[in-house]
Amino acid sequence: MGTGGGIRRIPVLVILVPAVLAMAGGGYALARALRSSPPATNGAGSRPASTGYHGAAGGHAAAPSGSTTHSGSSTGVSTPLCSDSSAVVRVSSQEGAAGTISTVWQVKNTSSTACHSYGYPGMDFRGKSGWMNVQVHRGGGMNNVNQTPTAIVVRPGASLYFVSDWSDVTTNVGNCQTFDRVKVTQPDNTASVQKASSGCLIPTSVYLGPVTSSPTA
Repeated sequence: MGTGGGIRRIPVLVILVPAVLAMAGGGYALARALRSSPPATNGAGSRPASTGYHGAAGGHAAAPSGSTTHSGSSTGVSTPLCSDSSAVVRVSSQEGAAGTISTVWQVKNTSSTACHSYGYPGMDFRGKSGWMNVQVHRGGGMNNVNQTPTAIVVRPGASLYFVSDWSDVTTNVGNCQTFDRVKVTQPDNTASVQKASSGCLIPTSVYLGPVTSSPTA
């Protein structure tokens, strides 16, 4: 009788094992289905939140993570980020009025491949006692810097542009300090391009616009 009872329990075990495996497989599939996807990034043309910037040299703001990556072809190869290691900076135009110097900066892509950029650059200025503690404002100010950032692609030999405004007279906001050199840091870069330049500015009154594919006045 004991032997017969053991024989009758074997089919029960055979049935239970596949059932347990099926339940485990279903749980795995359910976990995959419920797994949260990565959060969406800001698209081109939308102004990124301040918490989405990467920190760049000198505390400069840059683009949100993921928002500047674009496919360079149908094969899915990404266009690399525009880098300061393959860039030349120059003043495209400059004018002054009502105590404000407005400058259009040109950053040429000297690499052999196209690159992408998005967001706001950074700037530093060297004074008599070294690099100033410049507090850059991104957007705001006058209309020429108060634009919405857009994603751009810069072809080899082509350039991106951005506008800077700063006060060049002493006011109740602060004293105008002379400088003899500038640093430009492109969005998402930690290195800078330096250029000899001279002028006078109030370190707390520097306003920058976003990078663009053509110069804007």
